[in-house]
Amino acid sequence: PYTRGGNYGDADDPRARGLLRLVDLLARVGSRPTHVFVENVLNFENSRSRALLVAALLALGFEVQEWLLSPRQMGIPNNRQRYYLAARLRWPEPQPAATASAHAAWAAANSARAQAYLARGRAVLRAEWPFGPAPGTAAGRPLASYIDPACDADPALQVPAADILKRKRLGLDIVQRTSAGTATFTKAYGSRHLIGSGSLLQTQSTDTDGMAAQTPEELLALGLRFFSPDEVARLHHFPTAAADAAPRLLFPPHLSLRQRLQLLGNSLNVHVVAQLLRHVLFAADPWERMAE
Repeated sequence: PYTRGGNYGDADDPRARGLLRLVDLLARVGSRPTHVFVENVLNFENSRSRALLVAALLALGFEVQEWLLSPRQMGIPNNRQRYYLAARLRWPEPQPAATASAHAAWAAANSARAQAYLARGRAVLRAEWPFGPAPGTAAGRPLASYIDPACDADPALQVPAADILKRKRLGLDIVQRTSAGTATFTKAYGSRHLIGSGSLLQTQSTDTDGMAAQTPEELLALGLRFFSPDEVARLHHFPTAAADAAPRLLFPPHLSLRQRLQLLGNSLNVHVVAQLLRHVLFAADPWERMAE
């Protein structure tokens, strides 16, 4: 409901009902959460759903921070800019036995904070990581370290020649092992929707720039293949290797290649989320520093 390529139904889209239901329940439940974390696609920050969510949190005494971040900012060679919200309860509601005036003062203060926050528009969105290199960041880790060379010979990962030869638009995102990064992998990756769904890996004629190809025949000579589910998962920093500490990502064996890629296209970057949880949501000092 929020992607630029979708119908942008926003709060009127049936897929937004789950989020809006949670927003409605926040004001109704007797025991509210003390921390809230949200990840969503780019452009959610412009939606009515986001405005309703933020207004509800502020009205209940939460302090809110919003971010637009990409793994590229943390040294990971994948561009997956996403919206993140971290909120924690700072001004709890007075106890039921408190006076009516105390409840009214609490509500009025929260309302004033909400109005002031929402009036700032996009200025409240943080697009830079303010803490320096985050612990564990794979600074400058090359794309080649995420790639399994054995996948080059997997016929299931080869982009079908028929899909290349029939192309009238050649705007594919083509990368090599030495490239600085990859494009966002979407749920359409691995299908016939080659444009805008994610990067393709060039495995042949690597002395030429695949992005400079002018004809489908030139594209065909590049040995283009899809990234495997494990490679995409590694770029999203899911633990996948047998040597990784449990838990690690394992797909049910009955899922097809396409289904695995589709699930990853709908997933998130574990490293970015971990750093936000560690340095923002559950940390004390950053809230005071960034509020200045």
